[in-house]
Amino acid sequence: MPNYSPNTQGILNNRGVKPRLNKKEFSIKLQPEKKEILEEIAGEFGYKHGGKGSLSALLEAIADDELMLVERPPSRPRQRPDPQDDQSYVNADEVRSRTRNGELEDKQ
Repeated sequence: MPNYSPNTQGILNNRGVKPRLNKKEFSIKLQPEKKEILEEIAGEFGYKHGGKGSLSALLEAIADDELMLVERPPSRPRQRPDPQDDQSYVNADEVRSRTRNGELEDKQ
């Protein structure tokens, strides 16, 4: 539908024209759960668009050195405490044996 308004001054001043941001659109493949996690992270850092976290803004912040990624140290296998070092360690077989022999009393 044509605009029949005689006032064209706004058009001459580039009003109503979407500014060019010199950006290019890319796509990535993510599992939906991962996308939600990344949107949540973006929102926590204040990178939002339309009320939810913006992946685009989050990635741009990383590229612009506004955010820094730090690699988490590799997880180490959890080791059980050494019974010789830990005074609170209880050997269940020893307790059963001493209970049967009457060496341990019930302290209630």
